[in-house]
Amino acid sequence: MRLGAVVLAAGASVAKVGFIHDGSAAGLTLAKAGIYDASFNLVASTASFHGTINGQAGGYHEFALSAAYVVPAFAFYYLGALFVGVTPPALSEVFGSNSNANRSCFTMIESARNRLH
Repeated sequence: MRLGAVVLAAGASVAKVGFIHDGSAAGLTLAKAGIYDASFNLVASTASFHGTINGQAGGYHEFALSAAYVVPAFAFYYLGALFVGVTPPALSEVFGSNSNANRSCFTMIESARNRLH
């Protein structure tokens, strides 16, 4: 599992998570992303997207959470990605950026991005 820290504002509604990968994923049987609170409790997650990411071209890709997560308090949160299978994709080493020009390995998007600026 890979984790990256982000700061989220209270009241932000997060519907998707995104990350940059290199396109090398193959033979995955599980691929999920999620949001963890400061105590590392899973508070939101995606369905498995292994069928989508296997053989997908590299670059920035977004995946919908099973339900939008409304951030209860301004704090550090962690975005995580889990890949199980033959060849997991390589992810960017840069975390926490919300810049469109330099997207991080994991980014909160939509209204969360707007509230952080």
